[in-house]
Amino acid sequence: TTKAQGDPEATISKAKKIQAAALAPADPSATDRAVAAKARQMEQEARREILENEQKENRLYNQSGNEDSLPTLQSTISLIV
Repeated sequence: TTKAQGDPEATISKAKKIQAAALAPADPSATDRAVAAKARQMEQEARREILENEQKENRLYNQSGNEDSLPTLQSTISLIV
């Protein structure tokens, strides 16, 4: 299980598919459950990454204090991410 580089939303989607596949058998094996747990961890990390990115955006936006600087702010964010 590897995450989609630079795309936390895609990582979340991938992790959910992995979890579903791993837990699809009526009686998942220990390996199946371990894979599902790893995918769940991957999903949580991607959600944390999204939250951190949103917090960075909010901090930068609040520091700018000016809606006219939004294009500059978006450029700055793309450099950070």
